Order: sequence, then structure tokens, then C-alpha cells
Amino acid sequence: MKILFLSYTDFNGGAARATFFLAKGIRDLGHDVQMIVDIKTTDYYWIKSYNKSRIRKFKVAIINSILSKIKLKGSSYWSINILRNKNLVQMINEEKYDLINIHWIGNNMISVDSLKKLNAPIVWSMYDYWPITGGCHYTSFCQGYESNCSKCPQLMANSDYMSKSLLRKKTSFFRNSRVKLVPPSNSLFDACRGSSVMQFTKDNIVTIPHGTDLSLFSPVDKREAKIILGLNENYKYILFGSAGGVQDVRKGFQFLKLALEKLAGMKTNIPVKLLIFGQSEPASSLNLGIDIIYTGVVKDDLSLKIIYSAADVTVTPSMQEAFGMTASESMACGTPVVAFATGGPRDVIDHKVNGYLAQPFDSDDLTNGILWVLKESNSSNNIRLNARTKCEKEYDLEKISNLYVNLYKKCINYE
Repeated sequence: MKILFLSYTDFNGGAARATFFLAKGIRDLGHDVQMIVDIKTTDYYWIKSYNKSRIRKFKVAIINSILSKIKLKGSSYWSINILRNKNLVQMINEEKYDLINIHWIGNNMISVDSLKKLNAPIVWSMYDYWPITGGCHYTSFCQGYESNCSKCPQLMANSDYMSKSLLRKKTSFFRNSRVKLVPPSNSLFDACRGSSVMQFTKDNIVTIPHGTDLSLFSPVDKREAKIILGLNENYKYILFGSAGGVQDVRKGFQFLKLALEKLAGMKTNIPVKLLIFGQSEPASSLNLGIDIIYTGVVKDDLSLKIIYSAADVTVTPSMQEAFGMTASESMACGTPVVAFATGGPRDVIDHKVNGYLAQPFDSDDLTNGILWVLKESNSSNNIRLNARTKCEKEYDLEKISNLYVNLYKKCINYE
């Protein structure tokens, strides 16, 4: 099969990395997968970027400027994608692909109207809520996407004409196209089933989790990993990571901060430090009562594997998460995860088996979870083995790639 992956970028960010690994996994099965991206950062020959005109770049900047003025403080990232992209559509249709797999296409990469002009069946892989909303990538628990996205709580008053218009376009697209929508978790599947854009095509929703390359993300001896990173072997390390660093409200560092402050005041006899990847040390250091070590931005997966392996527990306290790539990668490296029992992490983590699911947004229970994992890891290796085993059973990249290939074949009537 000749498959196109359409993605805003090829490797920067969690969605792009998941897309890249899936493309590589399907290529390893013998299929011709190519990627077209807006921003290319790797040198793989099967990944191409398309040239944007200065006029288009200017229009994108104007749209983003308008969005920034009507969005309320604390809103999630938004994409309107109202700019048609005739050159990209022509570039795709000329290649005569058997199927097109859409991935994360925000920031005006291609409009929904332009997607209608693609001459191939479409599979749309989800990395957030954007395919079913009027513009927000995360809903902050608003359920406006179930109706018409009016009175949007993330926009200034009387600005919801944008969200309502985009939602209508998406409803039309999903109703009249050969499109399969692929959420990576049960919670996102439920959201799709309840959304207005899928009201006429509920049977076109298929859940497939994001895959993890288990040959890449595998356990490194914890002592050796700590030595490589220059960490003190006598301490237990609590890991937190986010591309947006501690400032990204959705990623929930504010809850971890409270949990660690409580932990610092307890007499646990467990010496701990906080390890943060994804950002460098800020000018104003955080005062949590425990030492903090910043790794900076991690640019390669080998380093990330060592960081996961060196940690004794990973905490992903996100308020909303479509799946939980950080959780699955950490568990693949044998490091249990503590998260809130909401969204994607409920699929990835089995409570008190390979990690801990805290009551949603209860920082005290987050503290309980961290302590439980640290104590459980001290008493046996079972929880670490369980974490790896979960990934081997459910998130192995080859298995996930085969699930996608089977879906592709059904979409293009190979079977």
C-alpha cells in the first residue's frame, strides 16, 4: 500500500513523535509510507516538506494574532485552519495515494474545506480533542462540542462565531467523507461518540492506542542510569516532564508542587529529589522543600530512555490527556507512573499494579501515590516488571502498526 501521513511536523512534540514512530513501524512491515509536513527537522528521505509562500505565512501570522486577542487567559492551544491550501492538495492528489492518514495538522496547515478535495480514503488519528471541537485542542472539560460550540468559555464574549463555523465545517466533512476517526483512548472514544461532528457516522470511530518502540524504550539498570546522569544513587528521583515545562497549566505541575511541598514536610525516611525534563532551570528557582534537577530540553530518545530509567517514579498530573505518551514510555523503561484517574492515563495505568491513579485533582492523593510507588518499588521489583509488561502486551509498536494496516485495508477495500 502507498500511504501518506499528513502532519504539521515530523518529530517535535509528543504528537509528532508518535506519528513518526507509527510511520516507521508501518514502513518496517513493508508498506510505502511517506510523510508531508509543514516543518521538517529530520533528514529521512520519505519525509517531505512543502514550500509555503510568504503571503501564506503572513496570513497565518495574522490569524494567530487575532486568536491571541480573543482567547481568554489560560485557554488551551487553538487552531482555526481556515486557510485553503490548493498547492498542498494538488501535491497530494498527484501522487495517487491509496490512503491518507491525517495526524496533528493544527496551526493552519490545511483547512477542513481543503481536506474534502483529497482523492483518497482518510484515516484521522487523534492526539487531542481538536478534530471534534470548534478550535480548541483541549476542552478544559467544556462539552460544547456535543452541540454547536456556542458560548465558548475559552473565548471572549461574542467571539464564538469562529468556533461555531469551524464545527459546522467539520460536521459536514465527517458526514460526507470516507473518514475513519481514530482516538487513542477509551475516554476520547466516548467524547467522539458524544460529539456533534460524529452524530451521523458513529460507526466510523475506531480506538487504537499510540504505539511505543519497545526496542528503543527499554529498561536501563537504574544505578547505571543515575551514574550516567551524575545523580546521587542514595536518592529517589521523582520525574516530571513537559514540553511546556512547569508553566503549562494543563500538564498540572501546580498539583505536583502542592504534593511535593506536603511530601517535604513528612517524615518518610525516603530521601527524594525532583527531576524535570523539558526545560532548563528558570531564573527564579522553585522552592518546594526538596532539591530540583533540570535536564533541559531532551533532543534524543536515548537520553530520554536513560532519564526514564534513572527515575524511581514518573508523575504525569495532567488535567486532560488524550493518551499519555510520557506515561507509556516511562513504563516501557520499567518506571511506574502516578497520574490522575482521568482521560487517557486511565487506560495506560492499572491502579496499584503498574502505577497509581490518584483522585482527580487531589494533590494529597498525588502525594499518597508517589509514596506508594516508592515504597512498593523498595520492597520488590514487581511494579517495575508490571509496568514493562503492560507496554509489551498493549502498546508494542509492531502490534499497533498491524492494527493500523488492517484498518487501512478495510478502508480501501483490500479485504
